[in-house]
Amino acid sequence: FKTHIYSINELNIFSKKCDSIFYYISTENSTHDYLTNLLLKNYKNVITDKPISISKANLKENIELAYKNNCFLSEALVWEYHSQVDFLKKYILKNKINKIYIRFTIPMPKKNNYRVCGSKGAGVFWDMSSYFFSTLNLLNYKEEFSLELSKKIGEYNNQWFNISSKKNLNGLFGFGFPYQNKLEINSENGFLIFNRIYSSDDNKPVLVNEIYENKIVNHEFIDDSFLNYFKKVIYLINKKNYIQELDKINLRYEKIF
Repeated sequence: FKTHIYSINELNIFSKKCDSIFYYISTENSTHDYLTNLLLKNYKNVITDKPISISKANLKENIELAYKNNCFLSEALVWEYHSQVDFLKKYILKNKINKIYIRFTIPMPKKNNYRVCGSKGAGVFWDMSSYFFSTLNLLNYKEEFSLELSKKIGEYNNQWFNISSKKNLNGLFGFGFPYQNKLEINSENGFLIFNRIYSSDDNKPVLVNEIYENKIVNHEFIDDSFLNYFKKVIYLINKKNYIQELDKINLRYEKIF
């Protein structure tokens, strides 16, 4: 299918004239709520980059608008659409999870990058929290946990947030640190280590290490999570199945806000 790129100023005009399958919002975080709302009011199907919203009230309004106008609404969080995650889902069905360890840290973005420029919605929490809470939902994690934020989370400094429980959960996400992109699962039968869980190259294999009974088995997966995500989106739109994605957004953001 064909794609068109609109500026923010053009979007309101052209979205009223064009009959597109969906609109993909990929702008800085502070504009996500407004642009999603504008398109839903024009009865358009919308995909919005994470975070889909930085306001509990605005998210509630947009979800209600999607229901009312019978529109598809999704947050573009594509890591779950990789075949290594299919492997994870099968593993947790067969094994009781004892501990979860997550590290997703990156070097400091450039100073003019919207993620760290200090504008509304900037900072590591809004950029990365969707990864963490979608992981908890995928693992069906129900226990209480605590959240700790670095003091200068919206400024141009090293910044992080840490989420942990006393027994079995530790997750660290940050800007200004060596690159890590890891999920470790400790089960009653061994360990499962994902080395590139949240982002991957569709042309390079990702390695998953399975450790049990003093043995190491390496699993390689090559996949395109973006392609898989868009295939699923188009399938749901064609089937007019809009509830599935709205339920996922609600479940994810009831923990974020």
